[in-house]
Amino acid sequence: MKKHIDQNLTKLKFGFYFKKLSLVQIILLSSIILTECFLLYLNLNKIEMESVKVIGSITLVVIWWLPLGSGIANHFRNIWFNLSWLSICILWANIHKDLITSILPVLIYTYLNIARLAVKCIFKYEPIYMLVGKFPHYGYNKIENRESNKEDFIFSGLVFIIGALISMLIEVIV
Repeated sequence: MKKHIDQNLTKLKFGFYFKKLSLVQIILLSSIILTECFLLYLNLNKIEMESVKVIGSITLVVIWWLPLGSGIANHFRNIWFNLSWLSICILWANIHKDLITSILPVLIYTYLNIARLAVKCIFKYEPIYMLVGKFPHYGYNKIENRESNKEDFIFSGLVFIIGALISMLIEVIV
């Protein structure tokens, strides 16, 4: 099952590239940003409802745990997606005054990029983040034109476990 490399791709150093965002990526990023703007509006106007807390909790899970437990971190290689996710994390940090809740998404974002770059520098290949589960789920890296393998599954599991430990450690320290 070979797939072709996209010709609209401009490669950069350290495994980053420029490519237009897909419609799905735009919808995902826009919905998160709109939700955060809504929460910011409610915070600024001091409107507190139980549903606002639920929306805030779901948003936190999306920007904190989704990159750790799924393959969405693969999209961090795209500079536009990466910068958009960074802005989402920074906006989140400005919404919440609670230190733990505000820094966790930015911390996990930074950790995921460092983990990917470390593997790229040490092992000379781009790791593929995969969905964390009992069994390996296969992914495909269009840039390197390869399918995920056992090492990618182990990498994803280790990244998830270490990310969860970092999250718990931050909870304890702060």
